Amino acid sequence: VGISLKRFEFAERVFSGSIGTLCHLTPRKRVYDLILAFSDILKGVPALQLRVAGDADPAYLDHYEALRRLVRQLGIEANVRFDGAIAEPWKWYPQIDIFVSHSYSEGLQVAPMEAMATGCHTLSHAWDGADELVPPDCLYLSDAELAQKVEMFCNAPEGERARQRQRMRALAMDRFDAERASERIGEIIARSA
Repeated sequence: VGISLKRFEFAERVFSGSIGTLCHLTPRKRVYDLILAFSDILKGVPALQLRVAGDADPAYLDHYEALRRLVRQLGIEANVRFDGAIAEPWKWYPQIDIFVSHSYSEGLQVAPMEAMATGCHTLSHAWDGADELVPPDCLYLSDAELAQKVEMFCNAPEGERARQRQRMRALAMDRFDAERASERIGEIIARSA
């Protein structure tokens, strides 16, 4: 299983301090907790923006309203943007510097794969299997660890940020390229025939 690297191409970007997440807005994705963590991260890096993309699941409309209310209660409306459902994610990811997957469990995480392919520095909560998605230094358990990783990336020289973006693309090419995986499967089938 993988993604099309033809659609999700590497995108050079100028660092803007934009953190993003793209998911179905359900409690399992822990966006509420991400907003709380982000409000603390803002104390160390006040110019950051959090972009929350995804559809409000009809079964969890109260959760979606709670997310918006939390942003108001924290007084961080200027730093948080709800982008709604994204029809063309390959155009959205290049606007993001750091992609965060904050779920407590997943089956297959497509959004982080796509984000990595476009060059987003990608961080993931350490749910079972996340170590197959991102390198160990991009995993976190606590909000404090997330904050530390975000601040390290934000405060790094541009050359280091560019190196990390290239690293994410290389990992996506190596691990998640659907066309390459299809070719390998075809070769295996041809050899066994």
